[in-house]
Amino acid sequence: MDTSLYKSFITISETGSLTRAASILHIAQPTLTRHIKILQKKYKTQLIKTGPGQRHIEITPAGQILYKSAKNLIAIENSIEKDIINCTNGARGTIHIAISSSLTSGIISASVIPFTKIYPDTYFDFQEHDINKQMQLLKSGIAELGLCNKLLPQPELFDTHLTCESRLAIYINKKSKLLNNFVQNDVFIDDEKKLLKFPIKSLKSTLLNVPFCTIPESQELIANYCKTLFISTNPLSISTSKSTALQWALENRAIVFAPLSPGEPVPGDLKVYILPSDTFRCYRFLYTLKNRELSPITQKFVDFLIDQHFKEGHYHSSLNILKNI
Repeated sequence: MDTSLYKSFITISETGSLTRAASILHIAQPTLTRHIKILQKKYKTQLIKTGPGQRHIEITPAGQILYKSAKNLIAIENSIEKDIINCTNGARGTIHIAISSSLTSGIISASVIPFTKIYPDTYFDFQEHDINKQMQLLKSGIAELGLCNKLLPQPELFDTHLTCESRLAIYINKKSKLLNNFVQNDVFIDDEKKLLKFPIKSLKSTLLNVPFCTIPESQELIANYCKTLFISTNPLSISTSKSTALQWALENRAIVFAPLSPGEPVPGDLKVYILPSDTFRCYRFLYTLKNRELSPITQKFVDFLIDQHFKEGHYHSSLNILKNI
């Protein structure tokens, strides 16, 4: 649609001057005058008034109606153009993700929010399930992506795009004294001084004497560790989601064992102690079904994750990681 006539009239109306309007539009003034004549002929009425020696242009009542309608027309055209470009480029739509419940908060903070700043017309459908249900959702096409904390049962059916190593951490309220007898001095392990090193020699006594909560993923690691020490422990709570587990620490009722994902923010009221990664390693896997083409917006999100996390050094090739599991 050629809207140049309407853009000319809008600019004249807003500047009140043919000279200024021509300068803004970068066209010759005679061309601008011709545009007005074409519009007046089309609508069979006078749209502007200029008196002898009068520099300022007055818009007639009919011209004011045209001005408002032309503004709406240009806005509609711009909206149509944007929608078509977005559709063509895959820059809008819903991304359907089957995800382990412990990963949702981390992926939202680290990746979803930055992605939606680039593609604001993107929506996310998170379906939190166990590993078997995630596999079913991927196979059925209900979910396009799988963000899982374990290897899928039938790995030959899926492409693994990313493998991320996370650290098992202990979350504790900053006001808590639960670890006072087990951690003598806080040692920061990051430049921002947000992450602390937990002394592994104190872990056994901590598990036996301090109330703690976990999520299924971290409880499995804790249970395996306890077997090597021939001890048994009873967590205060095993929550299905990390956010629920952290509430125990926020309320200063217990410490919480949970993985810390790359880029995941830490609640301001909590301290985080990192456990040695060679003893407590957690992994996240990004899956898609083999030979299934992704929607344009989902493919953009996959590319974004790969670019984002390889730059930050959090993700590694699946082959190298899996050799060491």
